[in-house]
Formats: sequence, C-alpha cells, structure tokens
Amino acid sequence: MNVYRNIFAFLFLCSVSFSVNAQQAIVLRTTSETSDKLRFSIWTETSEIDLGQSVTVNYSVENKSKKSFYLVREEKQRIRLFGENMLAEAPSALPTNHGDFDFTFIQIQPKKKAFGQVVIPKEKFENEGVIPITIGFGYVENIKGIDRKLNKGEDPFPLRSELEKRIKRLYLGDLGVNVK
Repeated sequence: MNVYRNIFAFLFLCSVSFSVNAQQAIVLRTTSETSDKLRFSIWTETSEIDLGQSVTVNYSVENKSKKSFYLVREEKQRIRLFGENMLAEAPSALPTNHGDFDFTFIQIQPKKKAFGQVVIPKEKFENEGVIPITIGFGYVENIKGIDRKLNKGEDPFPLRSELEKRIKRLYLGDLGVNVK
C-alpha cells in the first residue's frame, strides 16, 4: 500500500511542478475532418502581434468525398470575445436579429479545395496575453431552394428555417496569438 501512496505522491508532485512552470503552447495550424469527408484547416502566419493589430486566419476546406458540398458564408462575419477566447462564429440561420437572409454558398466539388480568410479586427484585441481563437464553419449538401436573395418585403423566416434544417456546423479551435 505504501508503494502506491509513494507513486501517487511522486506523480502528484511532478504534475504540480510541471504545471507551475508550464507555458501555454501557441498553435499556428489545426485540422479536423468530418464524417462527410470534408477536411477543414485553419492557420495563422504569426504567433505574436502588437496590441492594435488585426489578425488574419487563413482557412481551407478540402472535399475528399465523391459529392459536392457548399460552404455557407454569412455576409456579416460575427466575431465575439468570450472572456479570453475569440470566436469567429459559424454561420447561423437562427433569426438572432430577424435580419435578412444574407447567406452565400461556395461550392466545393469532389476532390477540390476552397480557400479563404477571416480577419479579426484590431478593435477585438483589448488586452495583452495569449488569446485562443476558434473559427466556426457551416456547410450543406443541398442548396436547392435556398440559394437566392430575398424579394423586397419577403419574410426571411422560411428560408432561414430551411437552412437551419440542412446546415452542419463545425468549430475549429486551439489557434493562439500572443498579443503584446
């Protein structure tokens, strides 16, 4: 019994000493693949910025499947800070502000890639330190009936509801930037 207690004490002391001296690793690139065989990657070119600078997060979406998918993009990118965490939100068809149906669809054909960028404005960085960044994506397989703009005076609810039924979301995180 003493052997187990000594091993436990040793492991505990090791973990305490490592956590006290540990620094947060800054991740520059992360990748995730969905069950639909879409591979999402996000990355930054730098690990440090000065307070008052914007950050560009690059992304790619590779379609490794045999069918087309559509990346859903919202005209107005929503970027929020939750405590120390930065979130560029995934497109949401939920009528948060009962606004227009301001979505576009980028086709990703089988065995092809799509590329883009999300720019996090300098105004979003208010403090120094390592800021974790998460990027949200949305995609659909079928855009029939929802790939259009609203007519004048048309209620956006039916289109938003249909998109909400079809959309799949993915949040890709662990990127970091050290604001100094």
